[in-house]
Amino acid sequence: MQLKTIPESRLATLLASGDFVLRIGPFSVQLKADFDRVPELIQRLYADCRIEAPTGLADFHLRLSRPRNLRRFYRPQVRFLIDGSSPFAPFPADHAFPLFEWGLNWSVASHSHQFLMLHSAVVEKNGKAVLLPAWPGSGKSTLAAALVYRGWRLLSDEF
Repeated sequence: MQLKTIPESRLATLLASGDFVLRIGPFSVQLKADFDRVPELIQRLYADCRIEAPTGLADFHLRLSRPRNLRRFYRPQVRFLIDGSSPFAPFPADHAFPLFEWGLNWSVASHSHQFLMLHSAVVEKNGKAVLLPAWPGSGKSTLAAALVYRGWRLLSDEF
């Protein structure tokens, strides 16, 4: 079943329980997250992806969680975890969805060496994709953002 067929309230419940498994290309991603706007943004960006049954088998087991320190009361944060480990320092809580995106990209780049990966952006218009490979800092993200602003669809901005 495609993600776009799931009501946002049901998606929020699946995410909060950890029973959300999304098929993104060749990868299955199990995600647990209970943050505002994350269900809405996941549904918007991954609408055409399939949801799978939570069997416990997934390529990536990801979690967005709140740290349990005192800072949670005056400067809420979000942590990204993969298989229970946190490879990054916490981010501000309102960055939960970008942290998911960055963390997912990092997970794929760090754990999927069987695929050819290029550091690139990919945009699509009228069924044709354009690959923009380049070194970090060369402006490909800026170019991709400008194209998206002009009606292109962003497919990737990392790999």
